[in-house]
Amino acid sequence: MSPVSSNQPIASRPRVVHFSSVHSADDVRILHKEGKSLAAEGYDVNFVVPHTQDEERDGVRIHAVPIPKNRRERTTRTVWQVYRKVLGLKPQVAHFHDPELIPVGMLLKMRGIRVVYDVHEDYSATMMDKEWLPLPVRWLARAGVVGFESAGCAMFDQIITATEGIAERMPPKKTVPVQNFPMLAEFPTAGGVPYSSRDNVVVFVGGLGLIRGAKEMVEAIQLVPDHLNPKLLIVGPLEPPVSPEWIAAIDVKKRVTWGGVKRRHELKDIFGVARCGIIAFLPLKNHLNAQPNKMFEYMAAGLPLVASDFPYMRKVTDGARCGISVDPLSAQSIADAMQWIFEHPAEAEEMGKRGRAAVESEYTWESQRQRLVACYQRLTARNGAQILSQHA
Repeated sequence: MSPVSSNQPIASRPRVVHFSSVHSADDVRILHKEGKSLAAEGYDVNFVVPHTQDEERDGVRIHAVPIPKNRRERTTRTVWQVYRKVLGLKPQVAHFHDPELIPVGMLLKMRGIRVVYDVHEDYSATMMDKEWLPLPVRWLARAGVVGFESAGCAMFDQIITATEGIAERMPPKKTVPVQNFPMLAEFPTAGGVPYSSRDNVVVFVGGLGLIRGAKEMVEAIQLVPDHLNPKLLIVGPLEPPVSPEWIAAIDVKKRVTWGGVKRRHELKDIFGVARCGIIAFLPLKNHLNAQPNKMFEYMAAGLPLVASDFPYMRKVTDGARCGISVDPLSAQSIADAMQWIFEHPAEAEEMGKRGRAAVESEYTWESQRQRLVACYQRLTARNGAQILSQHA
């Protein structure tokens, strides 16, 4: 049974406040997975975030702070506004998602609030990927991030990480990985265009910039033979310098469409017309063991993968036999994988089916939701060691 009942008045439920200064109000992990899962368990779930208005979505109340105009404003004024808003909500548990909010987490902890640090990325690794900085500066920045996180983690009640790799560098006694596996209900296998009848469309979903292989993907689709009539569909926000004009300048054969930003419920229709999903992240340190949401979402939708040949992604694609690993720095390598999928539709469809089966058996959000709920049962129990109830 659940630790709390959703039929209780809001005032009597444990109040949880997620907060972020960086992410959007529609963030998949924060809102759609963690927030909605906790609301379904009966918690009073709130989300403080830069947004245009206060609103409620599926039991999660969104509390807006002004959207910052630039990074400097975000790391100063926005951080302060987020802190004041969270404090005013008087949470039992405060759950934050950005390293720049570690000082806010410390202040809340000193006020007796239980604090959760949700680590989405290996932030120390990202410091080493900033190639515009001299190497000694990068090492100093990395050491600073490690020290900053260590000081905060020593104070916080719970550390949640998006991957098992990140969890390995966190305090083991208070760290639980809650991975970004898909919610199967969002990706029904029924419906959509039958795979054998689909056009030769490659889909990329998510934020796209240079480090995520924008140039290589656009160049690759140009190299696929003309008789296959290949298309690349990009869905999600574009990160400068990538823009519709930037894409048009290198899309010499007019094969690329930017579909804009879509809502979650629209993804199943997009996936339902595609032949494969692509992840062509460049080989930055923070990417080598990444577990992109989109990889598992493509698999859940029954799409074969074209994925960067990195350790974790190869482990998934080889283990499930659900895709082709490519050199993300080689447009030709990417194009060859696309061409193979287009020219072998029966084999590609079987790849997609194996990917879906792997998600159903190994990579579902339900398994991670249970970990999240167990953490909150401990955090909101009168005795921190007591678990109010157990789920089967």
